Amino acid sequence: MELLNANVAFQKVSCVMSSVMKLCNVDCRNNIFPKKDYVSAISATRLFVSQAHAAIVCSEQENQTLYTDETKKNGQPYVVFVTTNEDKKPFLLGLRQMSNKAAQTQLDEFKQILGDIDLRYNQVTTNEVNNQLSIKILQNIKCTMSDRAAPRIL
Repeated sequence: MELLNANVAFQKVSCVMSSVMKLCNVDCRNNIFPKKDYVSAISATRLFVSQAHAAIVCSEQENQTLYTDETKKNGQPYVVFVTTNEDKKPFLLGLRQMSNKAAQTQLDEFKQILGDIDLRYNQVTTNEVNNQLSIKILQNIKCTMSDRAAPRIL
């Protein structure tokens, strides 16, 4: 997990572990290291848990600010949605690739992210009650902040 947190690609984790062990003169029994499929599964689980955690925290804290920003990478527009609480602690709700910069597209992506938050929460918890965390998150947003770029209307 620490290697993934340090931005080591999941397919390189076993190579990094092997190199570090050699540097420390430590011998691994049978040279068995995690396979990339296992590390990938751990990474996906980590994402689910972090999204569920952000959903719970954002649904419980009032007076949040929603920040949105759009950028292009290789000619393709992306949008990010982040909330902060009163202490300015940020929580990433989602980052998505968009088909265009239209305001309706951004709204559709935000709705999809909120739907994903509910889905992830239900996947990682055993809570029988289907709490609509996305509704609570929306109710707790009191301010919005966007970049200065005007959205395109198509």
